Amino acid sequence: MEELHRKYPNIIKRAPADAELFERYALCELETWSDRSLELYYRDICSAQINGKNLAEERYNNMYRRTGQGSLVELEE
Repeated sequence: MEELHRKYPNIIKRAPADAELFERYALCELETWSDRSLELYYRDICSAQINGKNLAEERYNNMYRRTGQGSLVELEE
């Protein structure tokens, strides 16, 4: 998220408290996943890293496009 905040400061706002809340939420959420789901998620993350993809950036781009708002680049301009 830090990378996204630096790249798109007008769109991706980030406060330290938000990061702590998200981390807590994510850890709790992952505790509910099966071992198989965690393995598949780990593979996806590793694959993205190897291929130089930023999954958070892809998620935000998809979200904004699907709501008709354009891409992060367009929104940042």
